[in-house]
Amino acid sequence: LERVIKSGARFNPDKAKWFNQEYLRKQTNSQLAEQFSSILEEKGITVESNEKGIRADFENKNFSFGYVESLCGLIKERAHFVADFWDICSYFFIAPASYAEKDVKKFWNAETKAIIEKMYSHIEAMDPQMQVPQIEEYLTGYVKENEWKMGAVMNTLRLFFVGEAKGLGIADIVYLIGQKETLGRISAAIE
Repeated sequence: LERVIKSGARFNPDKAKWFNQEYLRKQTNSQLAEQFSSILEEKGITVESNEKGIRADFENKNFSFGYVESLCGLIKERAHFVADFWDICSYFFIAPASYAEKDVKKFWNAETKAIIEKMYSHIEAMDPQMQVPQIEEYLTGYVKENEWKMGAVMNTLRLFFVGEAKGLGIADIVYLIGQKETLGRISAAIE
C-alpha cells in the first residue's frame, strides 16, 4: 500500500483516443467497413454488402462493400474513431462542391492549367486496369519526364479530387475512384 497514490485518477482524453486508434488498427478492414457502412447509409450512400469487388457508381451513390473495405484499409491509420472516417474520406463518395480558397491561390494559375490539361490527356490514355504502384509510376514518371514541379502538379490534382491540398496519395485516389470519375473531377475543376 505504500506505493498506492492517494490522489484521484486523472482522465486523459488524448490517451483514450490513442487507445481507440490502436484498437482500430487491429480490426480487419472488413470489420471496419461493416461499421462504416452504417454511417454511409445515413449519408444517403448505398453499400452493396454482398459485393466484394471494387465498384463505384458515383451518379447513383452506390458502392461495393469491397470498395469501402479497401478504403478503410487506407484511412484507418488516420482515424481515432470510425465516426472520423467520413470527415477523412468523404471525397471518395462525392466530388468536392468547392475548393479551399487558400489552396486555389497557391496552386492554380495559367501555367498549372496548361500542365493539368496535359495530365488530363495522359490520364485519359492510362490503362484502366492499372494498380496503385503502376498508377504512381505512370503519373510521377510523366511529371518528371516533363520536368514539372512534382508538388505543384500533385497538389493541384489533389485539390481537384479532394477539394483541398490534403488527403491520401494521388495514385490511391485515382485507383479507387476510377478513371472516369478522375477525368470528370479534373474537367469540373478546370471549368
